[in-house]
Amino acid sequence: MAIKFALVSFFLVAVIVLADRASGACDATNNMGKLLPCRQAAVKNGKDPKQLAGCCDAVKPFSGSKDAADCLCQSLLAAQKVDKTVDLHSAIAIPAKCGIPVQANLNCNGMAVPQH
Repeated sequence: MAIKFALVSFFLVAVIVLADRASGACDATNNMGKLLPCRQAAVKNGKDPKQLAGCCDAVKPFSGSKDAADCLCQSLLAAQKVDKTVDLHSAIAIPAKCGIPVQANLNCNGMAVPQH
């Protein structure tokens, strides 16, 4: 009986996780914390993100799909609301400066996302 309960519980959790990912859910508030290593690159005339420990690794999860890049945009916009020194133009350039590919022809709040 305990094994059946464990299997059903595991299945339900897996379905919930997959449904959350399929819905394109983006936790912009949580992502702001994950992007903190890039803080000094996300301001006007900011530092090179490759020189900031953990910055390029922090933006890697936002590459590979339009949904991921859109989530990065949402997260940067959320960060800009909290910290007015965040420069969106500088921030959206971080993946390209790190050599991390993003999907072509993407926009973030009306700005083209640079390609590497």
